[in-house]
Amino acid sequence: MEDLRVQFELYRQGGPHPDVARLLTVLQNPHAVPQALVALTIHAVIDIKIVDAIPFLERILLLPDSNLIAAACEALGKLDSKKTVPQILALTKNPSPNVRRAVARALSLLQASSARSELLRLLKQDESESVRIAARAALLRIG
Repeated sequence: MEDLRVQFELYRQGGPHPDVARLLTVLQNPHAVPQALVALTIHAVIDIKIVDAIPFLERILLLPDSNLIAAACEALGKLDSKKTVPQILALTKNPSPNVRRAVARALSLLQASSARSELLRLLKQDESESVRIAARAALLRIG
């Protein structure tokens, strides 16, 4: 899988897109590769805007790894996956502030007006300042 990392680095330096099928395979089987490669693949999906990755990203939301969950939230927001708002919204109670912050950002990107009350709860009650800031920004953006 190292050559997939090289492909993505080449792409970031102005080269051709990495092999989309291989990127999707990584997301389809996130347990079969190192976490760092899954995270890199999620960022590639965002950069290249691979909407075919959405079902795999939805499954990543169910994994125990907070870093991957946060990255998947970001990707779903940036890929404008409005149908995933309920799954993302359910993560506002995740124990990781990194996840809750990513949730607020994703809900903002998705303009999820249905999330206002939960974002307001995060703004008023979350113990993490970064989560409160992200919730406030999301509320300002959503209106």
